[in-house]
Amino acid sequence: MLSNWTRRNFLGAGIAAPPVLITSIEAATKTDGKNATLRAVIDEIIPAGGGMPAVSEVGGVAYIQKLMIDEPAMGRVIEECLTTLNGSASSPDAFSK
Repeated sequence: MLSNWTRRNFLGAGIAAPPVLITSIEAATKTDGKNATLRAVIDEIIPAGGGMPAVSEVGGVAYIQKLMIDEPAMGRVIEECLTTLNGSASSPDAFSK
């Protein structure tokens, strides 16, 4: 039953995944300079706090990049959002700093 899933349980289950899998996903999904923006965005949504890590610290960037590959339509939307965020910033990486 999903009602028993807390953020701590969810992250604990993710940590139980083999680190090799996460590393290989990260290596296979490296893209251009938008990684820093993606990291900043997801860390705004799920920041570190209360003794819990930020989402980027537990493979969140790699997960979303893999999702962008597996679901091209969603990938295009995410890519457009990242481009818009970077385009409206005062410098190319301003949002991610």
